Amino acid sequence: MIGTIISLLIIVLCVLLILKVLKGIIIFKIAFKLLSIITIALLIILIIATYYIIKDANDFRKNFLEEKNIIALFNEKTQEITVAFEVNNKTYQQVKDLNFIRDSYKKYEFSNIDDDYYKIFLIKTSALDYLNSIKLQEIETTLTGQELKRILESDTPINEYKQIIKEYETRIRNDKSNTMKNINNRDIDLSDEEFKEYLFSYLITELFYPKNIKILIANIKADNILVYENTIFFKSIRFIPEIFVNDIIKKGNNTVFS
Repeated sequence: MIGTIISLLIIVLCVLLILKVLKGIIIFKIAFKLLSIITIALLIILIIATYYIIKDANDFRKNFLEEKNIIALFNEKTQEITVAFEVNNKTYQQVKDLNFIRDSYKKYEFSNIDDDYYKIFLIKTSALDYLNSIKLQEIETTLTGQELKRILESDTPINEYKQIIKEYETRIRNDKSNTMKNINNRDIDLSDEEFKEYLFSYLITELFYPKNIKILIANIKADNILVYENTIFFKSIRFIPEIFVNDIIKKGNNTVFS
């Protein structure tokens, strides 16, 4: 936060210095005055915009964990929401009516329910392309982002998971120097739907983990993560330099997302 304010002050000083130099170059005073007015107006707009961005970030920091939110997974292969959680105080609960959430997005882009929730995050499966690996503790397995994407986009995720295991085992047999990474071939004692929910809960934790904030920002900029209501803080993430974004979202060792 302090870094952002200092950066703005440096920009203001640089602009004033440039104007002083231009004053000695520009012959016509009217042109100089016009340029000065435009520059000052832009600086005022920049300062006001920065104030509201920081204010919105602080509001998000305060309310995200306290208010009711929805985080949904959008399968880009089927063009449909496949999993959705209500999130409150870091607890995940499957939404009661997934079809209602699907219709809300298709017909209204959540505008008919956004008053009922503080934020709605729509995570596209393309967001997984940005992840290197995810460790799934309960099943003692580590998957790459691409492998997790395959599973979550599949209509039969457990079979897809087993297929990935077979591919690993085949590579190990064909290449003795290839070390098999941490992956477990035991049976999954869950339904396909429950397995997807389990994997999606890990994806949420990974994306919103403070150390992965750059991955989250990159996905928001790439429209792989959509936010409803898309307030000024989230809109600004797409346009302002990452150094400013990092300064705004950080709070000690945590971020506005944690």
